[in-house]
Amino acid sequence: MFRLFLLVSVLLVLPVDVFAEQVPIRIEGSTTMAPMMRRMIVAYRRTHPWQAFSLTASGSGSGVSALSGGRTDIAMLSRLMSEKEIADCREKGVDPERILVAMDGLSVVAHADNPVTGLTRRQLQSIYVGEITNWKAVGGPEQQIVPFGREAGSGSLDVWERKVMGMAPTAHTVFRVASNEVMARAVQDEPCAIGYVGLGFVNRHLHVMDVNGVAPTVETVLDGSYSLARTLNIYVSRDAPEDVRRFLDFVLGPAGRSIVEAEGFALNH
Repeated sequence: MFRLFLLVSVLLVLPVDVFAEQVPIRIEGSTTMAPMMRRMIVAYRRTHPWQAFSLTASGSGSGVSALSGGRTDIAMLSRLMSEKEIADCREKGVDPERILVAMDGLSVVAHADNPVTGLTRRQLQSIYVGEITNWKAVGGPEQQIVPFGREAGSGSLDVWERKVMGMAPTAHTVFRVASNEVMARAVQDEPCAIGYVGLGFVNRHLHVMDVNGVAPTVETVLDGSYSLARTLNIYVSRDAPEDVRRFLDFVLGPAGRSIVEAEGFALNH
């Protein structure tokens, strides 16, 4: 037995014990899904201790590239694959199969002391294009807004650009971060910050804002009233091997669904 290290995009190393003889199931992609997937790996290995895994949290776009390039067995995406990405996979001999794991709501967050209860989509867009630069303009204190956003290749960024930004360009003053975990830490440490994270990364140190008068909750994500709802997906090749299929059965079964709920995401029953 030796230690296999799970590499994440922010250079955080997480150990999982595995057996050297077993060919690992390779998982790569969304930083939103990575902590949940790690818990599933740990739980699965309680009954399948011989199964090895490698988990790389590098962003949804990297997950797609790894799947099409044969470098991963499971791609985690916090968005849907585009038609172009599907076509690229097929051109390279991979026929991608989508599996819905959970629903999520991209949550707009600020420092815990921020008094602003909510923003409209138009106000969010204006902040991120640089038109609104002070919290006073949206009912807050006389303080410069410090906006945080995600790096290119992020599924969260893709959803944000489609549902908030539209065709509007993001201001160069937006600080780019590599993951939900880094975003949460940055916003909770900066009194003037605004950012966005998945439901599973909301904590008591963050102030969650309504968007268009609706709070991001499991209930509003499932009933469709929260406008920044999204899907959390796994993509595999349709000819994925049996060991991968067995793990996917676990992910979609009672134990996996329990982990989804424990992580704060929504289950579409």
